[in-house]
Amino acid sequence: MNFERLVFRGVVWSVVLVASAVLEDIPDCDFFDTVSLTGRLKFANGSYQYENLIIPAALTGAYDYEIDFDGNRRSVQSHVRGCACQLKSCVRLCCHHKQLLNNNKCVEAEEQALAFDYSLNITQKDGQERTVHILEDMVVQQELPLPCFWHYSLHAESSEADKWTLLEDGTLIRHYDEARLSKQQYCLQPSSSVSDWKYSLVPYNCAIEQSKATSYVKIASVIFLGFTVGLYIWLPKLHSLQGKCCNVYFVCLMVAFLLNVYTKLYVGEGFSCYITGYVGYFATMATFLWLSVTCFAYWRTFSRIVSSPGRMIGLSFFTFNLVVWMTAGTMTIVTFLVDFFQPFPEELLPNIAIACWIYTASWSGLIYFYGPISVLVLFNLTMFVLTIMVIYKARTAVSSSQNERKRRRNRAIYGVYLNLFCVMGGFWLFEVIAFMCDRSNVLSTLVTANEYINSGQGIMIFLVTVCNKEVLKFVRERIQSEKPDLENHSFSGTQAYPLMTQVS
Repeated sequence: MNFERLVFRGVVWSVVLVASAVLEDIPDCDFFDTVSLTGRLKFANGSYQYENLIIPAALTGAYDYEIDFDGNRRSVQSHVRGCACQLKSCVRLCCHHKQLLNNNKCVEAEEQALAFDYSLNITQKDGQERTVHILEDMVVQQELPLPCFWHYSLHAESSEADKWTLLEDGTLIRHYDEARLSKQQYCLQPSSSVSDWKYSLVPYNCAIEQSKATSYVKIASVIFLGFTVGLYIWLPKLHSLQGKCCNVYFVCLMVAFLLNVYTKLYVGEGFSCYITGYVGYFATMATFLWLSVTCFAYWRTFSRIVSSPGRMIGLSFFTFNLVVWMTAGTMTIVTFLVDFFQPFPEELLPNIAIACWIYTASWSGLIYFYGPISVLVLFNLTMFVLTIMVIYKARTAVSSSQNERKRRRNRAIYGVYLNLFCVMGGFWLFEVIAFMCDRSNVLSTLVTANEYINSGQGIMIFLVTVCNKEVLKFVRERIQSEKPDLENHSFSGTQAYPLMTQVS
């Protein structure tokens, strides 16, 4: 009888122990305050030894899941974890401290990479800082799932924009936006700064999630721009000076959009981030410069048509190339030198490394990006007004016998150039206005609308330049003609741009 009672009690206690091991997480303990106790020494009283720390049985539990950066649970083999961070301050590493984080993977480090300072400045609850050695004074967590898929590192020594503070409870404060990141949102790992190539412990935090909707609109714009560029190359009637300027503008806009989409969908770091940022900046500046060149070419063309019909002074496409590429290259080189040598205060630096683009969250965005494009947009507006004045002067000078025909022609030119300016230049004015609104935290709806409007420029350009009866007529003629008679094609100013042909 006593034997049966002992067996029964043994079975009951076994069930209770198994159930307790399966049921519970550790009460009042966040998953990211735990460490895996797999392979650790277990004592008879149920406690575990983790490094130099004894974790009592009451702070252990069985887990059959891990928590990803987005808060979702991922099933794993059941294992025992201990709430070490309730006993001692913890520091979370992305990988083992003798490894590096490279392309989202933990890789073995070379010896020189491991010779870094393991000290960290920790801000205590009373606001005082103290320096700790992570391997001696803290519990090192190095087997938690990576915080997110894309990371970027904060190198406080090389950039003011990358300053950060680590609190005693494990919270990381990112200075440039005052974000407070939990251990679920960042991890520390040795990394080298581009400026001095010395390794130190830096936080890898999750790339700021941005809406991908505008990126998809830009991809669609690139596709439509590709069709437009192909049509300009294919149709001989579009091979005039203005047509060539338009086509190079379209190509630059395609490259700028592609690089912008790349930086939004993939946040790189280090050398690749710098390359993407500076090439994107060069392409964007070239885009606006070619737009201004195109507006200038049209103004010159209309001025010559009205003032000296039949006598067109040639405009050199080579000269335009020289001006645009040298100006865009000079602006990019100056931006690089300022970013590299940092001769100005932090808020006046481009800070390309932060987001692989000009850091527009400070006034540096106005200096290196929005300021220059404001000047170019103002120049385009001036060219538009001057062209309208030329057309208006021509309308008032027509004779009564030609009055009706000339007026119809000039009205058509006016409408065409208005469409041209709106699609190829006018909407960029909203980019500058949206930046000022964003900096002042007003008219957020306008800021959002501007993002979609400018992202869809490639689609609008295609509709205005290709989907009109004159260009469709050119396409039919090109298809029907096996050997196009190029000598009979007229490359007059009014046929330089497809919309202009309907007023010739």
